[in-house]
Amino acid sequence: MSSNKKKSPSLTEEGFEAEMGKKTQLSPRKWNLRNQFNYFVAMVMAFVTIAAITLTAENARFWLEESSAVAEYNASIEFYWSPLLVESNSDDPVHHRIPDRIVRAQSIEKHARYWMGADILVFNSYLWWRRDKMKVLFGSFEDKDGIYKEIEIHRSYELALKTWSDWLEFNVDPLKTQLFFMSMSPTHFWGEEWGINSGLNCYNETEPITKENYSGRGSDHKMMQVVESTIEGLSKRGVNVQILNITQLSEYRKDGHPSVYRKQWEPLTKEQLANPSRYADCIHWCLPGVPDVWNELLSAYILSK
Repeated sequence: MSSNKKKSPSLTEEGFEAEMGKKTQLSPRKWNLRNQFNYFVAMVMAFVTIAAITLTAENARFWLEESSAVAEYNASIEFYWSPLLVESNSDDPVHHRIPDRIVRAQSIEKHARYWMGADILVFNSYLWWRRDKMKVLFGSFEDKDGIYKEIEIHRSYELALKTWSDWLEFNVDPLKTQLFFMSMSPTHFWGEEWGINSGLNCYNETEPITKENYSGRGSDHKMMQVVESTIEGLSKRGVNVQILNITQLSEYRKDGHPSVYRKQWEPLTKEQLANPSRYADCIHWCLPGVPDVWNELLSAYILSK
């Protein structure tokens, strides 16, 4: 059967060669974007001649070693950890489980200095904002006279994105750098939303949701409206950021999470062992899996430019 539909570009060896000499950085977010980084690297490794690669970490940066075969293309791929975009007390890439989360909504330079010079920047920040209010610090963490305010989450998110957008306007050359913002990644914690008993979640789910236009309450569409408004404002200032909407296609994939098949950072309790759904990971994604699709979309946008 023939089709007249235009085929979307995908990452091939020829496509990767077209990106020679470029630096790609995926910045920040929880481990969902790290998922995406891992498989973006895997996609690239299909086209380079090397038996093994080395992933190097320093502070909040993760990147492929210059000695790897990516060097033959004069390209680099990095992941940078800053889960709230702006400076926060959760910036340590390993030790960031802090219950009393604090952001400096008007401070981004600590992170942004590592983004300078990139040819492609992919941003995202969502899951770490999922609470009713955020404690915002006006001042530095070292300043004892700093002012702390509990601010409604959408407003504090808006403050952080304004700081981010201002930095982009004055520090990124829109003629040189492609800019992307990944939309929110859904979670699947409330089984009653797709027709199973209340209290169940993604544990033991093996099929996607089939309900058309399904959207779970783990997705805060008002937060994405804040993103869209911020990016629209940037466009009026001559800075174009492409939103990659991966939310709806991922909403259906209740079967795509690692569930109980993941590293446990703390010993499981008797209650958890008796009821595995209590510790099922319904936030992150299996690899290979859903992030592969995100990367196909991303590579199509990159190669279409």
